[in-house]
Amino acid sequence: MSRMQYRNIDFRPAMQAGWRSLWIDRDGNLKSDPIVGWLLQEFVECHDDGHVAPGAPPPGDRERRVVAAIHAEGFGSTVFDPDDEIPVWRVLGPDQENPSPGEIANEYERRKNLPK
Repeated sequence: MSRMQYRNIDFRPAMQAGWRSLWIDRDGNLKSDPIVGWLLQEFVECHDDGHVAPGAPPPGDRERRVVAAIHAEGFGSTVFDPDDEIPVWRVLGPDQENPSPGEIANEYERRKNLPK
């Protein structure tokens, strides 16, 4: 069986420390994971084993995106796209301040009202 999915095709380390992904836990607390780099992904039809399905467009014709790659506690040595496991709210650079408590509370309330 095959399905359309984003798959990792390259990784580039973050050139400067301090990048981080922010997410809000079930209790409304702000959590942060360091961003260790950037994953280049392509959208392509793949078999369950990860191999590209026959007839897929050539690499130069596939949709691509860049996503933040994190290394989170509890996931071993894996670097991964947080969208797969963690509902990331924001990605902040080294010099950017965390959101205010009011912004966090507003986002928490907004997410509680989203359809499941």
